[in-house]
Formats: sequence, C-alpha cells, structure tokens
Amino acid sequence: MKKLVTLILMLCLLLPVLGLAEAATEQQPTPAVHRQDYDHSAVDTSDPYTVLMYLVGDRNQDMDIVLAEINKILQAEYNTTLDIQFLSWSDYQTLYPLILAGGEKVDLIYTASWCYLFSEAAKGSFYPMDMDFIQKNMPMTYANQVPESWGTVTIGDGIQGVPCNMMVAQYKFPGIRWDLAKKHGITEVPDSWEDWMNYALTIAEKETPESGIYALSAAADNIEVWRTYYEQFNAMPIYNDDFIVAYPEDGVLPEAEEIKYAMTTEWFRDFAHDMKKLADAGAWSRSALTNTILNYQAFGNGTGASTFWNGTIFSYMRQVEKTAEGIECVPCDLSPNALVFCEEYNNSVMAIAANSENPERAALVMDLIGYDYELNTLGLMGVEGTHWTEAEGGRFYSADDASNGYQDNANAMGWWMKKDYKLGTVNDMQQEAYNVNLRSRMTSNPCVTFVFDETPVKPYLAAVNNIRTEYFGVLTLGLVDDVDATLAEMNEKLEASGLQKVYDEFYKQYNEWKATR
Repeated sequence: MKKLVTLILMLCLLLPVLGLAEAATEQQPTPAVHRQDYDHSAVDTSDPYTVLMYLVGDRNQDMDIVLAEINKILQAEYNTTLDIQFLSWSDYQTLYPLILAGGEKVDLIYTASWCYLFSEAAKGSFYPMDMDFIQKNMPMTYANQVPESWGTVTIGDGIQGVPCNMMVAQYKFPGIRWDLAKKHGITEVPDSWEDWMNYALTIAEKETPESGIYALSAAADNIEVWRTYYEQFNAMPIYNDDFIVAYPEDGVLPEAEEIKYAMTTEWFRDFAHDMKKLADAGAWSRSALTNTILNYQAFGNGTGASTFWNGTIFSYMRQVEKTAEGIECVPCDLSPNALVFCEEYNNSVMAIAANSENPERAALVMDLIGYDYELNTLGLMGVEGTHWTEAEGGRFYSADDASNGYQDNANAMGWWMKKDYKLGTVNDMQQEAYNVNLRSRMTSNPCVTFVFDETPVKPYLAAVNNIRTEYFGVLTLGLVDDVDATLAEMNEKLEASGLQKVYDEFYKQYNEWKATR
C-alpha cells in the first residue's frame, strides 16, 4: 500500500496538467518491428564472430542471464555472439579514451553528446557510415530511424553512429528524504530552488551533526545540481553543457551572440555562490572533490539526504526506503513552470569503433538489438516472467519497486529505447504521475540539429576544456575561498587560452547552420 504522502503528491502533480495528460498518454505504441520481416543476407555471417560492445555505467545484476537469452537468437540465426562490457561511472572518463586509442578489440561503443561523441569523432575513433552502408547492413534502422536524427551525429566525413530514436524529457530534479524534512519542521515538498536550498541547509545544521547524513553526498563536481539550477531560466544547452542560451520563444532561433560559454554566465556565478554557501554550512564533505561514492549511490545506501539526476532517481528512492522502517522519499520539481526540453537524439548513440575487425557484423548486431522487438525487449526489460510481466496493457517490472536484478542499475542504456513499445513502465504511481507532468511541458530544443565541428579550433578548445576541468569541480562544490576572485582568475585564463577564437568559429558555424533553417 502506498503511503499517504505518495497519493497526495501524485494528485498534486496531476492536477495542473489533467487537460494535457490525456493527450500525452493517448499516443499509440509504435508498431513492433520484427527481424523476420527484413533481409539481412547482405552481411556475411558464414564465420562465427563475437561482437564486443562497451556501455557506460554500472553492470546490470542479471546481465549475464539476459545476454545468454540474446545470444541464443544471435548464434542460432546469425552465427554471432554479443559480449557486453561496462565502464563504470567512477572510471569511464579515464578508461573510455584509452580503449579507443589503445588498439584493443572493440566493435560497438556507447557515446553521446556528453560522452566523447565530438572529441572522439574528431580523432577518427568511430567508423564513419553513409546511408548506403546503413541500408545494406542495417535495414531495420534504415527504414525506421527518424530522418532528422541523422543530422545530430553527422560530423566531419560521415555519420558517426546511430542515435536514439525517441523524444524523451531532458529534465533534472532532486529526490529527497521526506522523513528527514518532516523531522526538522519542513511541511511542504520543495518546489523551487530556494526551497531546496532551505532543505539542504536545514539538513546540514540539524541532521548531519546527529546522524552523519549529508544534505548531498557530492563527488567530483555538482554537474547534475547545476543542470537542475539553470532549468528555472528555461536555459538550454547548445553543444554539450559547454555553451548555453535562454530559450527565446516557439519557432525562434537564438542569435549567435546570445549563446555563451556556460561558466562565464551570471547564472553560473550565482550558482557558484550558492554552492559555497552550502559547502561552508557542511552540506557535503570537504573532501567531495576526491570522493568516489557518487551522490545517487550515497542516497541509495542512506548516507545522503538528496540526489540529483533524471528519472533514475526513483530506483534509488525505492532502494533507500527498503533500508529502514519509516524512510520516505519524494521527487521535487524545482522549476514547475519551466519548459521541459526533449533530449537531443545524440544524447544516446551507439557507434562502431574505427578499429572494429568486422564493422558489417557490428552493424548487424546494432540493427537487431536496436529494432527487433524480441531482442530489444530483452535488452530493455530483461526476461519475461523473471524481470517483467504483462498486465493492463503495459509491461511492468516484476518486483513492486523494480529492484529485481536487472532494472535496478544505473547505466547508459538509453540508446536501446529506440521505439515507443510501451516498455519499461515501472508500476509506480508516483513516477508515472511525475512523467505525465513532464510530458505535458515538453518542447523541442530548436538547436537540436546544430553540430559544432571542433576541427578549426581544436587546440584552443582543448586549452579551454583544460581550464574548465581545473575550475568546474571546485566552483560547483563551493571549495574556494572567494567565488568572485576565483571566477575572475578563471575568466582571465579562458581569455588567454583562446576562448574568443572558439566563440568566433562557433558563431560562424552556427550562423551558417541557422541560415539553412
């Protein structure tokens, strides 16, 4: 039985959007795509071959069980085996470039606008494709991929990978310990940045000295908190998180000069001041910069009082609720009147590695697991009857809280969500209500197909990125003596490194792209 607060929150979330919710939920599932209806004979499968795929994040607990089921089909019908390896969140930033540069066997690798897509494409790390290659080796992808999605992964000489095929909400928000909030006199769920700041300061003052639970068990930086912060301004990222601009209005593209390097904006200055206020109050450890326990992990094990991310936080809310009687968690929308932007198609991409020994076979596997209903369902949901069951027109995780050995994970498998088959729905009224609300406010980022070619300013951009690395963590964790002095120092270094040259090239390419819209 859901706790009363869950039902109240569900109603509160639904009431503002009842008129829109019906339209948002009436969308019919996309017709299923079946491998038997497509001809894959152009790919030579006469010799056995193992396709090695790398994904980013934590390995699913029952991945071996699911992979065995996938391989029963691949081996029997295509003389092919799939092996999936994971690069954990704690070390993927170190290992990812090494795997592509080290000459190791790798056929398929996850990439994204936030995960080395542009930098590795510039190095030639991915196998560039064209439509002839895709039509021949990936007939299901060729027939079903959203046409405009290809522009988001066309970099340099070719198509660098197959992007996600769905419009999904790109929105970050915190989950908090509602039991701790009530314990210390907070009676309303935070629904603004100021409310969450009050919650965090309250936990730091009244709870942390007693239990050791931090308001936010931060690690390395607070990038997800920063992303949540700028949502209140209807700010949208242009080319990763590096460049940012306020959404102008429907159907209008921003002027080039309005797009700014994110860390030089007043938004970031104000955010950095808030982070120092929290750090000085003890909202997280002073050793957060080198902490290897990520905030969602700490939240899930009960040592953090809030976590920031996307819908994945619901899994960790359920996880911590199971650790002790009386623990309650709630999601918080800190910008309830803001737009919710669609994720760019290149927010989740599968690429063929340039050093793949058999790019055609890699393409075949990518086609099958991306679009074949049976194989795609296995990858997304796990084994029917073990990890999910069908009920009431949807497919639901077998366990009440989705902690059943497959879905209870945090990894970059978003690319597998290629079609709206009504898959992956968690039987959780609280999460469903939240998703309805987000869908009702969703709009497209008008700059979704703009891709910046780094090549002309690659040395300058590399220098700018080094300075970002030097300052982003300490500023977003508030671990500086003087925020304004630190920002001034950073801005001087950015100017000396050639940020203006990056701006000039960025604006030139953006204006050329804008002229074609």
